[in-house]
Amino acid sequence: MFLAAVVFVPVVVPGADVTTPLHALLITGGCCHDYDNQKLILTQGISARANVSWTILQEGGTDSNHKVSIYSNANWAAGYDIIVHDECFAGVTDNAFINGIAAAHSNGVPAVMLHCSIHSYRDATTDEWRKCLGITSHSHEVIRDIVMTNVFPSHPIMRGFPTNWTDPADEL
Repeated sequence: MFLAAVVFVPVVVPGADVTTPLHALLITGGCCHDYDNQKLILTQGISARANVSWTILQEGGTDSNHKVSIYSNANWAAGYDIIVHDECFAGVTDNAFINGIAAAHSNGVPAVMLHCSIHSYRDATTDEWRKCLGITSHSHEVIRDIVMTNVFPSHPIMRGFPTNWTDPADEL
């Protein structure tokens, strides 16, 4: 069905200590997927290839209406270099709560959004989460070929990618 590949590209910043790990937060849980195994595959696999220190927050069981507790803190992303969202909470519609999640990323904290995160918060009337995603999804689509477009080819992580390519037989 859906395969998400996460690649952390080492960036050398003059004067930076390359032995210091990236501090990553993985937020996971909700309905529809095997988060118990995904959290191990993701964190162990990435840490085997890059210097990343993980905090894992798994909540909500299979409840799509669960509000992840850390998001109630206005500075929830403080201290992390990157947030990996692997959550599925489509039923949460509290706009102020969702805006607080998105604010961390709007203010510059990088994020990686994995599959079901695209479907999270989809019934809310705010667009702030969708702005973080760069896409709108209100349901699983039919499996189809998805044409991808490289909109920022000069960015270091996108160098070498083609202008367009097709992700065959996938779902958004």
